[in-house]
This record gives sequence, structure tokens and C-alpha cells, in this order.
Amino acid sequence: MRVLGREQITATPQSQAFVAGVAVLTPGTPTTFWGSVQPIGQHMIERLPEGARRSARWIIFAENPTPALSMTPPADRLTTSKGVLIPIADIDFSTHTTGLPHVAYACAEVGETDNV
Repeated sequence: MRVLGREQITATPQSQAFVAGVAVLTPGTPTTFWGSVQPIGQHMIERLPEGARRSARWIIFAENPTPALSMTPPADRLTTSKGVLIPIADIDFSTHTTGLPHVAYACAEVGETDNV
């Protein structure tokens, strides 16, 4: 399946260590996938868990194969045409009758969430 307005997105996993009491993020090996980055609408925000609703700014409709993104701190960093985003929740749009997976990722901008 191809999504409209697609772009190549780079997902970089992060690891966290504490140096002198300060959290330091270290990027891992990046991977790329295709998706469409769009402003998140109110109807999508209502589908999110309560804790993610306040910081969600963008939604990424990922093209199959759907990547497995880490949303737990330190969450992956997604480099997109809209800037660097952090996935904070996913919305499952899979068609269970045909088995076609499709997941959209609600994202916050770096610095907009406590999940950094």
C-alpha cells in the first residue's frame, strides 16, 4: 500500500546513560521507512491515550511494512520534513479481515513532551 504525500523518514533509536547525574542520549543505527506526515486532527487526538493527547502535533501514516518504533523513553527520533519528531502513541488501522497491517504514529515535536 502507498500513502499519499509520502516521504522517506529516518528513525534513529536512542539509548540513555547518566553522566554526572545528567541524562545523555546516544543515537543508535538509523533505519528508514516511507510515510506521510500530517498535522493531527481532533478526531485522531480522541483516539489517543489521555497522556498523549496534549503533546501530539503530527501523525505519520506509515507505508507497509510498518516499522516497529520505540515510544518508551528514550523514544526514537524521527527525522521528517516537519523536523525531528518523537512517536508517543500508535493507532492501529489494520484491516483484520484481510490481515493487512497499517499503523499510524502520533508524534510530538522534540521538547514538547516529557517522553524525551
